[in-house]
Amino acid sequence: VPSYLVEIPNIIHEHYNQNMSLSALEMQFLVSRYRICREYTRFYGISPLKDQTLQRLNHAKTLLLIPDMNIQDISSQIGYENVTHFIKLFKKYFQITPGAFRQTVLVSQSTLH
Repeated sequence: VPSYLVEIPNIIHEHYNQNMSLSALEMQFLVSRYRICREYTRFYGISPLKDQTLQRLNHAKTLLLIPDMNIQDISSQIGYENVTHFIKLFKKYFQITPGAFRQTVLVSQSTLH
């Protein structure tokens, strides 16, 4: 496994809330962005940008458990300035809106207590 393929997931997971571009990775590792994308997908089964999106959305799930945080703040904290885009992505990946997810989780937590 090329060393850059080991480093890129760490970059994605540590800096998920920052905009990452394949061009920046290309310059950092001196490897074509197309090669990075192709080899990353082959090795991890997911593209680097999709991996970043999933990191962001999974972190959003955790933040949605904090009742005081509004969805716009969560969207911004995970790297999406456009809250509508965040809501659409969340629904695309989890088949539920962030607000409905929060309601479902909070209701199920309250019935457990």
